[in-house]
Amino acid sequence: MLLDIGLGLEVYKVGENGQPCPEAVYIFENGDDMKPISVEVQAKLQDEWTKAALQELE
Repeated sequence: MLLDIGLGLEVYKVGENGQPCPEAVYIFENGDDMKPISVEVQAKLQDEWTKAALQELE
């Protein structure tokens, strides 16, 4: 698992509150609780998350 995460093949799911869930999943799997989104939406969500995390540090 550690090697897969290090290679970017396995990631932690993110809950609705923006916090990582303890469950790791492979990036090429799909399921009922996983919704694929575009790269543009992923980048927007990452920017929003980063801004919120930086605000918490202030």
